[in-house]
Amino acid sequence: MTLKPASHRPLFLPAISLLSVAVLCLLPVNRAWIADIVGYYAQVPRQLRTMGYEDRLRARHYRSYAVIEYIGQSLRPGDIFLLPPPDYVRRHFDPIYWSWSEPKYFYYMLGRRPTVTLDDPQAARATCTVIIDDRGRPSFLRIVGPSDLERLRATFRE
Repeated sequence: MTLKPASHRPLFLPAISLLSVAVLCLLPVNRAWIADIVGYYAQVPRQLRTMGYEDRLRARHYRSYAVIEYIGQSLRPGDIFLLPPPDYVRRHFDPIYWSWSEPKYFYYMLGRRPTVTLDDPQAARATCTVIIDDRGRPSFLRIVGPSDLERLRATFRE
């Protein structure tokens, strides 16, 4: 039995991968992004000691969470909220703060409130929604019947 010399080939791929990550981290745009992430996570231990759950959500998501709070305060027991499509919100709302209209974010921030989207078969059961005016301000709106829902569909798809 002869021993074969160790091949350097298995180290080649990890070395190239580490070098690629290092180069990406040195690009100016990525450096700023990484600095923001590091800064955010450096604040987390202090936030956990001094802030509650909702305060941390407010600090992290700012205006997106403010819209969710507004919606949560406007909902009545038994309401089913029609979530505006993300494309509509991106067109009318500050582009940085559109994520509140994504169902997973809405559920995470507001939690367990009955919500439907336009594509949902249960959309006809919706009792309220939010529309956004020309200045980017959300307004709570009650849905009374099928004609209101059809007008909203047209508004959301404009």
